[in-house]
Amino acid sequence: MNIGELSRISGVAAPTIRFYEKIQLLPKAKRHANGYRHYSDDDVAWLMWIQRAQQVGFALEEIKALLPLDDDAHQHEIMVARLQQRMAEMEAQIQQLTLGKQKLQAVVDAILNKPADVSCAENAQRLLQQNPQQA
Repeated sequence: MNIGELSRISGVAAPTIRFYEKIQLLPKAKRHANGYRHYSDDDVAWLMWIQRAQQVGFALEEIKALLPLDDDAHQHEIMVARLQQRMAEMEAQIQQLTLGKQKLQAVVDAILNKPADVSCAENAQRLLQQNPQQA
């Protein structure tokens, strides 16, 4: 397949594919006699891996280290350790977001459940004076 077909199938723009080749993130494409690049299903798979890795927060340099083009350089243990590290980082982010959501919900509840004899301005002042640990 040519670069246009690869772009269409993978959803990755042709200039990005060329860039990935340039930085050696994607194997160099074979060339036809006319000089046009020729890609295979393996190239589609590489691009899908790159996209998935980016979606979970890996930078291109990290992806390059995870998916070396040279099979001899591929180290299973290092790859697994990096993936596990990323999962641990994601879990920490999830915990932080969950705590933040709980705090926001407490503020919303305090606003919605203000005493009837308290104005919105007084309630806002009351909430601002609260200990942040309470919210």
